[in-house]
Amino acid sequence: MYDRKKAFKNPVCEESICGNTPDVEVKNISVKNLIEYTDKKFSRLSGRDQPFLAYTDEALEELVQSISLNGIINPLIVRPGSNGKYIILSGRNRYRAAKKLGMRSVPAIVKENISDDEAAQILLDSNLKQRQNLKYSEKAYAYRMETEILNRQGKRTDLEHTLCKICTKSDTLSDAGKANGDSRRKVAYYIRLTYLLPGLLKLVDDGIIRFMPAVSLSYLPVEAQSYILKNIAGKHKIKQGQADRLRELQSSGGLTNEMIENVFNEEPVKEEEINLIVSKKFFKKCPELLNDGEKLQTLFIEFLKEYIERQVS
Repeated sequence: MYDRKKAFKNPVCEESICGNTPDVEVKNISVKNLIEYTDKKFSRLSGRDQPFLAYTDEALEELVQSISLNGIINPLIVRPGSNGKYIILSGRNRYRAAKKLGMRSVPAIVKENISDDEAAQILLDSNLKQRQNLKYSEKAYAYRMETEILNRQGKRTDLEHTLCKICTKSDTLSDAGKANGDSRRKVAYYIRLTYLLPGLLKLVDDGIIRFMPAVSLSYLPVEAQSYILKNIAGKHKIKQGQADRLRELQSSGGLTNEMIENVFNEEPVKEEEINLIVSKKFFKKCPELLNDGEKLQTLFIEFLKEYIERQVS
């Protein structure tokens, strides 16, 4: 049975979801009556039921061990479904761990009389704000789902405006970013990733294609992306300049497979370097950047792009 006193005293927190309050009613719900959240429209877009990936076997086993020792410290969040079932909005991994342990019931907070959009928002908030080390695809799909929800509510989500100008007005992308520690521009970049083929997006998750080159690739048509996935990604490290060049060629009249091959086979142009001296004191809050020259260069280029846009806007 769910022990509320134990829940508030025990520091262990499965799935990193904390913050329960004593005035929230918690019910014990049969595991047999729980079903996982699915969204048919989102599934057609992404090929998966929700933005967030399930735990790996190893991570799930760690959660199983934690629950076997401490119980489920933080209740699941569910909404009533049909035929006496409850749909899991937060706690899918705890539910799966409970099933592996043979538990008959789990503690849950039931959200009555909420809309589909409100249910989706709970799913997004509980994962974006609480889970650590989300993959690029998880944040990308989550931000896209969130902006689409807010768009239905009549709020501004103009992605193309975000990528060409700096906007100071409050809007969906800015609000989503502030809530999760990302800039408006970064949110827009994440959403662009959802226009990649799933196979290319997985390579971004796996670190084979870096974030910013992937953003540029997202502007290419499906045929070009498919060719890159099958013939380029496994042979070449896709650099920012190459991805930008492909985007330029596409904008100028379209890409052929031969043009794509030429971009990755041509000799790289030697660029003149500019040496900058920056005091180490500026890196006190992010010391990991001191040993990551490529990351520093990417951040500096992003800063320059924003600076230039401010001058012309």
